[in-house]
Amino acid sequence: MSILGETFDYGPYTFLDSYDPDHVANNNDDGGRYAFFRQPAIVHWNLACLAQALLPLIPREALEAALEGFMERVTFHQMRRQKARLGLQTEQAGDSELVSQLWQLFEQQKIDITRFLSALTELSVDQLNAEKLQAFTHTDTPAWSQWFQAYQQRVQLEPASGPIRHQQMRSVNPYYLLRNYMAEEAIREATQGDYRLVNQLLPILRHPCELHTQAERFLDSPPDWAGSICLSCSS
Repeated sequence: MSILGETFDYGPYTFLDSYDPDHVANNNDDGGRYAFFRQPAIVHWNLACLAQALLPLIPREALEAALEGFMERVTFHQMRRQKARLGLQTEQAGDSELVSQLWQLFEQQKIDITRFLSALTELSVDQLNAEKLQAFTHTDTPAWSQWFQAYQQRVQLEPASGPIRHQQMRSVNPYYLLRNYMAEEAIREATQGDYRLVNQLLPILRHPCELHTQAERFLDSPPDWAGSICLSCSS
């Protein structure tokens, strides 16, 4: 992390192909110190180290007070971001439960969050029905049916019109991500002097919330071999 709190890493968790809170993206991390679900705690640890270095300049009490509020702020902003991705801009009773239940389903069924939320963005409230459930989750379990029913009811409490809500959701739910396999393919070809894939990916990544012609394959599930990609700090 920089002193501004920004990571120097390119962010392998951005392309978590299927949700797994225990996922470790670094093959040097044998103990899972940097597993996905531990990211906020590690940021907090980094800030504690920074606070220690600042002790000669800032009173200990002020540093401790700042650190004590960190996890509460993380939880607040995380919930606000997750609600925005569901098209929920207002505050309503039961919002935290609705979001928590969704992430439990993501974990239980190893859902590709990016593709799920991108598909959800394309549907209106009237289209959120049993027929569409299979396209999202490849399952018709009661838990999913109950969640979609609760989500339908919740969306109806939003004052924004369908087109505006769709626009809001699409701005935070991209069609495309630079997934590991895409970077791997582009690097492999570029090292052979072929930059066609690099040039194809550049406009997609500059405008990931827009559909691009001849980029249909990047909307599909990653290939099976992508699951074996594991990187190191030197990658």
